[in-house]
Amino acid sequence: MKRFSAWAEKTLPLIKNIFIPAAVLTAAVLVFYGIPDLNRGTQLTLHTLFYLLTLLTFGIMLFFNQSKPVFFLLIIILDYALINHLKIAAPAAFADTALFADLGFFTPFYLLLFAFLPERHLLTRFNAGILLLVFAQFAVIEHLNQNGLSLAYPLYETASPLDSSNQLLFLFLFLTLFIRSVAAGKIFDYALLFAALETGIGFYYADSAAAMTVFFTAAVLTILLAVITDIFYSTRHDALTGLGSRKAFIIDAGRFPIKYSLGIICIDDYQPLAKMLGRRGRNVLTRLVASIIREKEPDERIYRYSEDEFILILNITEDKNSSFNRLETIRRAVASSAFILPGKKRPIKITVSGSVSDKKRSDADVYEVLARTRKALQKTLSFSHNVTSKA
Repeated sequence: MKRFSAWAEKTLPLIKNIFIPAAVLTAAVLVFYGIPDLNRGTQLTLHTLFYLLTLLTFGIMLFFNQSKPVFFLLIIILDYALINHLKIAAPAAFADTALFADLGFFTPFYLLLFAFLPERHLLTRFNAGILLLVFAQFAVIEHLNQNGLSLAYPLYETASPLDSSNQLLFLFLFLTLFIRSVAAGKIFDYALLFAALETGIGFYYADSAAAMTVFFTAAVLTILLAVITDIFYSTRHDALTGLGSRKAFIIDAGRFPIKYSLGIICIDDYQPLAKMLGRRGRNVLTRLVASIIREKEPDERIYRYSEDEFILILNITEDKNSSFNRLETIRRAVASSAFILPGKKRPIKITVSGSVSDKKRSDADVYEVLARTRKALQKTLSFSHNVTSKA
């Protein structure tokens, strides 16, 4: 039992982000194979649900200014709309058109490209250029279709409407995204993997109206749930370090124990370091300091309160100097460490300063403890660095 608990403790954090996307795909497969003959009313309901989920997802990403899955989702909805248009225009021969073959050719390339786009704000010139690129691609597809030209090349016989060469392209897409997802382990990476898989299955069974609607809807639902999960996580966690965020500190403020100590760890000379190292070096350095704090205090609540400041909520023990000694241990660990940053030949030495204060009966809330602790820290920093003080 202990071995299983130890294995679960190490493994579950690595695979927990795959649960929701996998559950959506499982549900889609069960619906498709369990109810092979969906009636027209159910298909229309799922068809409407697809567009409603797409609109909801776009709205949420626009409100929270998230861009990573936007273009991924845009390709999916354009594919779905164009394939349905083809099936209405030529129900029996849609799979033989150059438009369908070229959609199956371009889609894996663009899904792969958008999966590797770095996260950035949604309303930027770069994203406007990407949007123009997407519509230019569909304009090229339409031009090829008008001239009866197809970029797909049949390599072997297949019972699916999706051309054999395009099947290989989708397979390459799945393998690449699978490797990326396993390496990164993030909810968005797993969501894009499963959304691409569901889109590929929708292409593979494009001759079935039920299959297309079920799997394309599952792809949109997967992205929507990933967006919601990511927003919830980012509200409670600092995106850079994974520690609790400032918002989480505010949310948790009313739930701290009756007796506790509040400690502040501040990176010394942070602004000069940030100018010298640049954004990338600064982020690496902050993550390394956060990892030391987490290593020394794995069981306590830790928050990244500002760029250079971490707050610890420590349980009070019988030893009155315990909280001070624990912050002093962190300070010494950072001071004795040599940080190796990308692009730097020599390791960098930095220091942190800290201050700690016990909650008193006269304190109305945690913010009084925080103000007292910060005042003591600022007084210390006015004449020295690399020290720990007690308020």
